[in-house]
This record gives sequence, structure tokens and C-alpha cells, in this order.
Amino acid sequence: MAKKVFSIILIILLIPFLAATILLFNFKTSLLNSGFLEQGLIKADFYNQIVKDALVGLVKISGENGRSGLSLGPLDQNQVVGVVEKALPASFIQGQVESSLNGLSNFISGASNNFSTVISLADAKKTLVTGLQQQLDSNWATLPPCSDPYVFGGQLASDCKPQNVTNTEVAHDILYGDSGVLNKVPDDLKINSDNLVNNTTIVALKNVYHGVGLAANIVLVVSLFLLLFLILLNLSPISVLLRVLSVPLIVSSGILLVMTLVFHLIFFTVTLASLNFGLPESLIPLKTALINAFIGRFLLQTEITSGIILVIGIVLLIIAFYLRRRDSAQTPLNLPSVKPFDSAHIRQK
Repeated sequence: MAKKVFSIILIILLIPFLAATILLFNFKTSLLNSGFLEQGLIKADFYNQIVKDALVGLVKISGENGRSGLSLGPLDQNQVVGVVEKALPASFIQGQVESSLNGLSNFISGASNNFSTVISLADAKKTLVTGLQQQLDSNWATLPPCSDPYVFGGQLASDCKPQNVTNTEVAHDILYGDSGVLNKVPDDLKINSDNLVNNTTIVALKNVYHGVGLAANIVLVVSLFLLLFLILLNLSPISVLLRVLSVPLIVSSGILLVMTLVFHLIFFTVTLASLNFGLPESLIPLKTALINAFIGRFLLQTEITSGIILVIGIVLLIIAFYLRRRDSAQTPLNLPSVKPFDSAHIRQK
């Protein structure tokens, strides 16, 4: 009786620890893993969409009637986006992001004490200038002359061209002048661990990574100890051991599977639409794709892991019942012994 009570107590304790182990290790191997994040960015088509939806903001697509906020003549948004896509192709962005992500991941995890990366933008700036200049040359001829002369450091009207300067001089002034757009963009963007040591976001990520790692290890060790005690209490017969082991596996993975499925359904059908994070309308599809690629894949991975463990528990339970039935069929009936009839003894009497 005492063994049965202790087994029930161990099973009750083991259920939440097994569920926590599954959840924490899935979190650590997904959202805190650089390879998982890299695959998520690819699945979200991040490297193609970021050029169209975000990087165009670097050239200030904010003019009226779809004209460029750079005021380089009547350049519409499609023209400037085309130039930016050539200057910053998806392959270039992907290479820079993945290289930085790997180094940053090692720094956050503690695998490396130093982190340094250099993103070279010099060639991209040259390509951007050449493309904008060519597009401006093409549109410049269609502009009527302006009534007022151009003032360096000022704004170029979008519907006329100044008579006192060339389009090349105007473009160079707007791009490289005292308030030029490209003056704010360095040729080399250097990021290293010295810049990140006191960064609040990096410090928070390091704390999360090490906190999750520590918690995952603790619940794993506790789960293994509870599992070991449960096995020692129920070593034989094997059918009882398998049945006892199957219960915490089935219950913990079953509860976690149901919880993640419900959260998955509610989050992506109700909550996600309201989480805009103050982003402009053009970035909402990219936001949705990224959340699907990261949160959605994490939930799916947790559901798959829980499902596999649930199936293992059910298989163990089926084997346990089979062995129990087989042992019952092979055990002989213990009938009371009957003394044989002794006829000689009766004749002697």
C-alpha cells in the first residue's frame, strides 16, 4: 500500500515538471537559437519584404502624390524602391543579418566573450547614388524651368528644375551636402561587444537566455530524479513499471498539447490582428509573417514534441496491458489439492 501511495505522489509531482521540461527546451532550441531565427526570417520572406516595406524609408518616400521625399525631381515611389532594391539586394541583407545574428547569438549565450561585425555600406551607397542619378537624369528633361534659383541646402521643387545648376550638382548637394541624406549613413557600420555590454536590450536577452537555460536544466534534473525513484519503486513486474511510466508521459504531454493548441488558435485568430505595435500599414503583412515564422513555428514545434511524447506514453500503456494479459493467461490456477482415493486402506479396515 505504501509503495502505491508513494508512486501516486511521484506521478503527481512528475507531471508539471515533465510539461515544463518540454516547454523550456523547445523555447531554448527555437526562439533562443540563431539557426531557428535564420530559418524564420527566410520563411517570412523578410529579406525581400524589408527592402520594399522598410528600407525605402531610408530614402524618405513621403512626398505628395507618390513623389519621393528626397525631392530629386518627380521620382515616384516605384522608381526609388527599384533603385534601393538594386543597391541593397536581398542576398546582401541576408548575408549581413545572418553573420551578425550568429555572432550576436554566441555573445548572448556566453559561447563567446567578444562580438564584432562590420557591415560595409560603401558599395551600396555608390550603387544608390548612381541609380538615383540615372533616374533623375531620365526625369529631368521633362521638368519645366523654375522661376526661382536653387539654394544649396534647400529643397528641390518636385514640379520644376532650377536654371542656375545642373541636375548632378543638385543631386550631389541633396545626397552629400551639409544636411545630405547619405552623410548620415557611414561607409562601414561597426558593431562590437563594447557597444553592447550596457545595452538594455542585450542585457535583457542575456538574462532571458541564461534564465531559461538554468530553469530548463533544473526541471530536467528534478524530472530525472523523480523518474528514477518511480522506476525503483516499480521495478517488477515489467507491466506495472510500463503502466506507471506511461501515466505522467500521457498526462503531462496531453495537457501541454491542449494548452498550446488553444493558445495557438486564440492568438492567431483573435489577438494577432490587434497587435500592430504602432507600425505603418505597409509593414503589417511583414509583422504577421514574422510572428508566424517565430511564434507560430515555436508553438508548432512544442505541439509536435508533445504529440510524440503522448504517443510514446500511449504505446507504453498498450504494451503494459498486453504483458499483463499475457502473464495472467500463463499463470496456472491454484486449485486446492485433493488426496487420491486409497481403496487398499479401506479394505484393510
